[in-house]
Amino acid sequence: GHLIIPSFAIGRTQELLYAFNRNFEAWQMERWSIFLDSPMAIEATEVYSKHSNLYDQEALAFERSSGNPFMPSNLHISRTAAESMNINSIKSGAIIIAGSGMCTGGRIKHHLKHNIKNRPIRCSSSATRRRKPWASGSCSAVRKSVSTASSASCARSVASANPPGRK
Repeated sequence: GHLIIPSFAIGRTQELLYAFNRNFEAWQMERWSIFLDSPMAIEATEVYSKHSNLYDQEALAFERSSGNPFMPSNLHISRTAAESMNINSIKSGAIIIAGSGMCTGGRIKHHLKHNIKNRPIRCSSSATRRRKPWASGSCSAVRKSVSTASSASCARSVASANPPGRK
């Protein structure tokens, strides 16, 4: 299956990419193909990358030793709708970070639609909790192998996940 992460384009996405890159070996991230599927998040990540003068000491040290802190080696960028749709051809082992942190619009709905198998899920994010999380248009069913949760929990749980067909 896939790990589908609804994420806000500015801030949350970059936190995820940094966490994945910083913990690449410890979390065995090479087992996954990471897709950033949000044009706005891609642009925001490029802006973050250009302003290393604003990084804290830890991020600066990481950049000096390992390069761009927001670009894990297995990151694939999906700028166009066609590139986004092509992600559906992957059978398993993808981490898909897509726009719309509350699952109410954007490319995340496209990915949820292609991974739904009528099973209940828990869709959680800090923003979802502020509004009615089970209101019409929010996440309601996704296959068991597909997870949506807050970005922080997704980042913490990636290390223990095992993409089917990969070792």
